[in-house]
Amino acid sequence: MPTSETFLFLLPSLLFAVLLLGVNLTALALCAHEERTHVIGWCIAGFLAVCTKIWLIQLTPQWMDISLDSKLYLLHSQAFSLHWQGASVDAIRYRLEGFVAHGASGRGFVWTPDMKLAYGSVLGTHEWLYAALLGSWRLVTEEWFIWATYSNAALASLFPAASFGIARCLGGSIRVASVAATLALVDPSTGVNASWLLKDTLAGFFAVAAIWGVLRILQRNDGSAPLVLFATASGLACVRFAGFVALVLAIALVATTLLERSRQPALKRLSVCVIGSLLLFGVMYSSPQNMSLRSVMAAMLQPIKAQEATLNAGEGQLATDQTVVDWQSRFSESPPKAIATSLARTLFAPYPWVMLTQGLSWTNSIELYYPGVLLWIACLPGILWGIRIVLQRLPREGLFLGGVFLALLGAYTVFLGEWSTRQRVFMLPVFFSYAAIGWHDIYTRSKVKFSALRDECLSRPTDP
Repeated sequence: MPTSETFLFLLPSLLFAVLLLGVNLTALALCAHEERTHVIGWCIAGFLAVCTKIWLIQLTPQWMDISLDSKLYLLHSQAFSLHWQGASVDAIRYRLEGFVAHGASGRGFVWTPDMKLAYGSVLGTHEWLYAALLGSWRLVTEEWFIWATYSNAALASLFPAASFGIARCLGGSIRVASVAATLALVDPSTGVNASWLLKDTLAGFFAVAAIWGVLRILQRNDGSAPLVLFATASGLACVRFAGFVALVLAIALVATTLLERSRQPALKRLSVCVIGSLLLFGVMYSSPQNMSLRSVMAAMLQPIKAQEATLNAGEGQLATDQTVVDWQSRFSESPPKAIATSLARTLFAPYPWVMLTQGLSWTNSIELYYPGVLLWIACLPGILWGIRIVLQRLPREGLFLGGVFLALLGAYTVFLGEWSTRQRVFMLPVFFSYAAIGWHDIYTRSKVKFSALRDECLSRPTDP
């Protein structure tokens, strides 16, 4: 192999190895010392499992029904790579909506290298981090699509380990935590999201690591969990702002239980992490420009204003999201019916029984989520029972996670009318921890009751 070709292969290999190592180090930083062997084992197994899922899913005809979001990330990633190489970028061709919105002010519709603009203002969204990561892969290799896709597998390798670690934080035994990790390992939905170039896997990585970090801080005053929480919370803000807001609100909620002297170290760590993540988000929001107090305030307020604009936008306006408009229309026509449908979709969508009643079209990407939703439905009783168990045994941890769930459920219901399918997947590792705890308790209780009934039957005197 020529030297140049060797270099072109080694560079992406090195970057990929650094990414995979970073994921494993994140898991090690969050787990208890005596559980490191388990956690690393689940990370390795998770990586191999997601790679296999991606390979299998990309063989299906439904995979060709590529999400519009994925196509947009492809355009934005190409815009980033061209800009970093010193080329001018056609804002209309690459759908740089923020730039286009201000193009009429005299700058035209070409993003030139000399323009000192924040990336968020160019793309029209503060959530530009994933597109920038794709753009980075474009710079280092011609086979960037494959490397970028399997970098999703590297990120998703944390999910089984996180399910294990979160279950342990919620009071589950090693055996119960291993069941939670196994559920995350076999879950098909994470593989579906990872098979496309979508930010969902990155959002899931940040979300579950941040949640795991909060739980560790609530239970221990040492370790590197605060550093992980600081980094992953700010990353979550740059990828899925609704998840970041839910995390901060839940931390604020649980902070009310940490006012006693013995709990104040945890309160201080959480407070520093939240403030630090907001500052780092401000840096990312204004990047590549220097951060200022104004940019920090904008980082906190502009995403909220953008969501408000989307919620109130009418047909034909720039901020219009057709899914939001359709949900609002259904709700205005019949609130009771809309709420019932919302609940049903949140719990069961995409409805897997459609495979039997209508068959498969083999062209709709939603069909790829059917196997995963079957696992989700099977876990639901355990999840609901597990929530009750955790609230009883560990009310502080249960309050925090309950706050996260309710905030996300409220946000997705208000905007989309449901919390299901793609949007639900990034929190599945946490739900699987609850499922393992809940089903284990149900099994244990049933076993005890069955044994008591059997002993009672055996102790009854038989008729002569």
